[in-house]
Amino acid sequence: MLYIKPTTIVACLLLINCSPAPTKIECKKFHEGTFKMAAGEKSVVIKRYAGKQLEYFDDAEVPMSFDVTWIDDCSYTLRPDSLTLIKNPEIPKNSILTVKILRSSKNSYQIEARSNFSSTVLRDEVYKIK
Repeated sequence: MLYIKPTTIVACLLLINCSPAPTKIECKKFHEGTFKMAAGEKSVVIKRYAGKQLEYFDDAEVPMSFDVTWIDDCSYTLRPDSLTLIKNPEIPKNSILTVKILRSSKNSYQIEARSNFSSTVLRDEVYKIK
């Protein structure tokens, strides 16, 4: 029979109870608004609202537009709408970009984005500006 000292049990319980709790990721506050992100050497302003996302690269006047579907509070998909596909024929017609929010802070969040047409994984920080 194995004997464990009561002080050892108490010490273990204290360590478990005193260890920091996992940080909760606050994603809902980033579902809508205006955001800014650096995409390589380009700057992107993102406006997301009511199931739509508009992306303005390098202060372009005409955005790329996407349909947004939230999978859960911290993950969503982007599908280019028909106008974006017409203006950007290099984008595959069945494109889906899946974005996962990994961490959040007061005014920013870190993402990991993957697509169904490339093995490239984008990791970046997005800042809420409005």
